[in-house]
Amino acid sequence: FNNIKIKNFVLSLTDLNNFHLKKSKFQVKYYYVFHSIISTHRAYYKDSFDNYDVIFCVGKHHINEIRSRESKYNLKQKKLIKHGYGKLDFLIEQQNSKEILTNRNKQTNLLIAPTWGENSLNEKEIILIINEILKSKLNIKITIRPHTMTVWNKPNFINNIKNNFKNNINIIIENDLNLTNSILTSDLMISDWSGAAIEFAFLKKKPVIFIETIQKTRNFEWDLLELPTIEKELRKKIGFVLKK
Repeated sequence: FNNIKIKNFVLSLTDLNNFHLKKSKFQVKYYYVFHSIISTHRAYYKDSFDNYDVIFCVGKHHINEIRSRESKYNLKQKKLIKHGYGKLDFLIEQQNSKEILTNRNKQTNLLIAPTWGENSLNEKEIILIINEILKSKLNIKITIRPHTMTVWNKPNFINNIKNNFKNNINIIIENDLNLTNSILTSDLMISDWSGAAIEFAFLKKKPVIFIETIQKTRNFEWDLLELPTIEKELRKKIGFVLKK
């Protein structure tokens, strides 16, 4: 990274120059593309976006948050591009370009997609949720889609769920997060604070059940900007919030 000699460098990685990945000693322009719709000022570290030259913003919330931080902390203004969200565009395109298989057996597809981190839904809680659903005797197929960071850092997460439901063909764990079929074919999602919940709601126009865990926070000065976070603002508009 220190010695890269190119004109433009596009990343979807936060915290450039803050940790092990440093900016080049040459004149390189750094662009950031969001990999989530959520707000910039709470779930990320406070300076996660400070070292980019150009940021492709998903919506007005990103522009307001970044400009507010620049103003409050006297930072150099970045170029902010009204870009939208390529991942959602891609999913919509996929949904429109191929006919999604209909549920001929009238089975409901439920997707459980938690975020990652210490306050996210853990495997014990997910097992409890699934057991409650199984008690209902409803015809439901359940897919668990763990976050990439959970797959990397907590191998027992997947193993514990697999061991509990190894004889149930209606419970699947999606390990390959490049696959999109579970999102495209699901009727309902259960989540916590995952950005995937917003993607699902906007793509499918179907509800999300949010389990009320502690909101993901890495910037403990987030409230100094006096701005709401979109992930909290949208919850009751795109689904239902249930106490843990």
